[in-house]
Amino acid sequence: MTAESKPMESETQNNRGHNSSLGYKTFKLGDVEFSRDLYFCHLKWPTGSHSLHIEPFLRATLRMYQWQFFFGSLLYDDLVGFTNHYGTVELFIGRDDPGFQKAEKTHAVVMETGEALEDLCAMLENWSGGQFDPFVSPRETGRSIGAHSAPLDHLMTNRRLLAKRILGGKDEAAAWSASNGQNTNEHFEDLEQIQPLVHAEPGYEDALSAFNVFAHLACQEVVWNPSICSVVRHNAVCITTEEEELPVWHKNDRLEWFVQLSDEIIWDIQNGADGQKRARVIMRSGDVSAMPHDIRHRGKSPKRSMLLVWENSDPEIHKKVSAGAVPFLSESLDYAAQS
Repeated sequence: MTAESKPMESETQNNRGHNSSLGYKTFKLGDVEFSRDLYFCHLKWPTGSHSLHIEPFLRATLRMYQWQFFFGSLLYDDLVGFTNHYGTVELFIGRDDPGFQKAEKTHAVVMETGEALEDLCAMLENWSGGQFDPFVSPRETGRSIGAHSAPLDHLMTNRRLLAKRILGGKDEAAAWSASNGQNTNEHFEDLEQIQPLVHAEPGYEDALSAFNVFAHLACQEVVWNPSICSVVRHNAVCITTEEEELPVWHKNDRLEWFVQLSDEIIWDIQNGADGQKRARVIMRSGDVSAMPHDIRHRGKSPKRSMLLVWENSDPEIHKKVSAGAVPFLSESLDYAAQS
C-alpha cells in the first residue's frame, strides 16, 4: 500500500460489514434476510448464513420470478433454492445437503406464491442497477457491481412469448424475425430467415399457422428463457437460445425432453435428492435426450445454441408422480464413465 492509497472504507461496520450506504435495501422472506454489497448477496437466518455472488444470483432470481418458480425446484447452488408447491412456494436452505441434514441445520420458509413473487420483484428492482441485464449473456451486458442505480427500463417486463396454441396464429403474438424488426444475434447472422407460406382452404384460414423456428431463435435477445411456441392439450413445446451457463439448477417434478437444434450444450446431471454427480450429457445438433424427474440439471453452452424443450404442463402431474401413478424407469449412471 502506498502512502497515498487508502483501504476501502467499510461505511457500515454494522449490518455484518455490508455496504448499506451503497443504497441497497435489505429484504426478508419469512425469517430469511437478504442483503447485498459490492459483490455478494448475503443470506442470514436464525441458525446460519450463506453468500452468493451477486450477478449469478440476479440472473437466477429474475428467471425464478418470470417463470413463477416453474416446475419442481430451482436451486442457486447446492444449498439454497425454491420449490414450487403450486399455490405456495418453499424457500429451503440445506434441505438436500447431507451435511446440513446430519447436523440438523436445514431451514425452510413456506409462503404464498404471490407474496414471494412480490418480494423477488422488489429485490430485483433495487439490486439490478445500471446497464446490467440478467436476461442476456454475460458478454452482452454491463456489471452489477458498485453503488445502487436505476435498473434498465425493460428489466421486469416479460421478454418471452407464451403461445396458447401456436405463435403467429389468430389472437397470438407473432414469432420474432428480422422481417418483424427484431435484431439477429451475431452468432446467427448466416442463417437464412425464410418464412413458410401457408395456403389454407377457405374457412380454415384462422386454423393454420406456421413460422420459421430458427429465424425466431436467431432474433431472441435473451438466453436460458424459453418461449412457448406451440401447445397441444398439456404438451408445451418451448424453444430458447442458450449461451454460457444456465443460472439455476433445475430439479424437475416431471420428465422433460430436450432436442438440440444447433451447436452444443453440456449438461451436468446430479441426483435430485442429494446433489451427487450422476452423469454428464453432451448434446450436439440433432441429439435428443430425456431428463427424468429424479435428477437436477444445469447446462453450459460454449457458443450460442438453439434448444427445443418438450414440457408436460399437466397441472396434476406432480401429484401423480408423488403418488407413484406415473411409470418410471431409473437407470444407474456411472458419472466417471460419462465424463
